[in-house]
Amino acid sequence: MSSLPLKPLLPGTLVQGQPATLGVMGGGQLGRMWAQAAQRM
Repeated sequence: MSSLPLKPLLPGTLVQGQPATLGVMGGGQLGRMWAQAAQRM
């Protein structure tokens, strides 16, 4: 495990020159609720 502190990925953050994204595998009601909660953050 790394001893480096974790930094938040804020909107517009670049990771290795690419925009940071979140991926959701699957779908259904739980995936939809997770995506809606992430949008509110």
